[in-house]
Amino acid sequence: MEDDRQTGGAPTGWWKERRQDLGYALLGIVFIGVGAWQLVDGEHVMGAMTGAFGATVTIGMISLMIGSDSLVSRLLMITAAGGFTATGALLVGVGLFSPEALGWRGGASAIVVGVVTLAFFGTLTVVVIIRELRQR
Repeated sequence: MEDDRQTGGAPTGWWKERRQDLGYALLGIVFIGVGAWQLVDGEHVMGAMTGAFGATVTIGMISLMIGSDSLVSRLLMITAAGGFTATGALLVGVGLFSPEALGWRGGASAIVVGVVTLAFFGTLTVVVIIRELRQR
C-alpha cells in the first residue's frame, strides 16, 4: 500500500476501509455521553438504555476496525451482539413492567422494538458463539 500525505502517512487503503467504522464508533461514544447526561438528569431508564446502546455500538465498531482475523475482534463482536440482545430484553422489560418510565413513547413501542431486537440479535449472538466454538 502506498502512503498518503494527507492522512499523516497512514496507508490509504486502511483509512478508506476504517473511516466509516470510526465514525460509527464516535457516534456510539456520543450515545454514551447522552446516556450519562440522561442519568444525571433523572431519566434513569432512558439513560441506561441509551448508554448501553452506545457502548454496544462502540464495541462492535472497534471489533470491525481490528478485523475479523483476531480472537479479540471475534470476542468483541460476541460481546456487542450480546449487548444488543440485552438492550432488547431491557426494552421489553421496561415496556411491560414500567411503561411510564418511557414517557409519551409508551410501553407498546418499546415492546415492539425490543422483540425485533431480541429476535435479530439474540439469533446473531447464538450463531456467532456457535461459529466461534466450531473454529476451535
